[in-house]
Amino acid sequence: MQRLRNILFGSPDRVIATISFILSVVSLAFSVYVYIIPSPLPTYIVLRDLVFVSLLIFIIMNLTIRYFKKDDLVERFRGLIAEQWKSHHHMMHNFRDHYFWDIRNELAGKSTVEPKQIDAGKKNYFENVCRTVLTDTRNLFLDYFAARGFRLGDDLALTVKTIVIAEVAQEIINKIRGEKAELLNRADSYIVTGYRDPNTWGKKPERNEIMQFLYRINEENTAFDEILNKNHSYYFSNDLQKEYHAGRYRNQNPNWQKSYNSVLAVPIRYRRQGDTRATTAYGVLSIDSLNSRKHELFDEKITFHLLAASADILALMFGHLDMLQITSQLMKGD
Repeated sequence: MQRLRNILFGSPDRVIATISFILSVVSLAFSVYVYIIPSPLPTYIVLRDLVFVSLLIFIIMNLTIRYFKKDDLVERFRGLIAEQWKSHHHMMHNFRDHYFWDIRNELAGKSTVEPKQIDAGKKNYFENVCRTVLTDTRNLFLDYFAARGFRLGDDLALTVKTIVIAEVAQEIINKIRGEKAELLNRADSYIVTGYRDPNTWGKKPERNEIMQFLYRINEENTAFDEILNKNHSYYFSNDLQKEYHAGRYRNQNPNWQKSYNSVLAVPIRYRRQGDTRATTAYGVLSIDSLNSRKHELFDEKITFHLLAASADILALMFGHLDMLQITSQLMKGD
């Protein structure tokens, strides 16, 4: 029954086609009836014409409205595509500026460079690139969701999670817990919140835990485990509560349910195409929303590629920071 209903009334076009078919059958039956009983013929003709003309006007009006709506939708998506190209150009343009201004021009042409100068340059570079990329990416997603009819406003947050070695993780937890800090396993790697998009940072102080919470990269956090341990290209869910209660989602942060119910996460990494062994992972870029209406926000076909493009820009930044670290170590060796 459900299948038949879908065939006959599954879309506006099918509804119009079904009504037209029913009208044709009714018209045929009416003609046969009038042929058999011709006495009230004028009255029947008037009634038939009134009904048919009314339905015809309704169908024409419906098709006209749908035409204009479809035309408006096409124009909106054309504008969306243009804005996407513009946003990606803007991100790359600003990334180039940050690289030359914060790193290259600050260090190039100098006979000696103090370690403090390098550290300051790295910090400025990281913060400026993250601010630009996360702001532009957030605006890009808001435009995309608006074109689909979803108005999220402030209910959309982007986060850069960075991988740190155990020594750095120990320093962080020592600052947080003081003498009560646990001794971490030196063989493990950890992940911390490195940056929030400016909108979330400014309007949601409860989510300003930069460098204040350590995550172990294991099965205790499903998203990190899927991406960093199992080398998946993404993790997403539009209803984490459902996944959690089904035992398919875990998160070390006990307060995650207060902040989001939908998430898309992608790795920030270098991976040589065609060779998964040549991989350098730096962290995870995630976008999340409380999504109280449980819209289908995230997927692997469109939103994944939008976010992955931004993660690749961040991977370039981390690669530059790597080269600075390597150069600094080589200089110390000399």
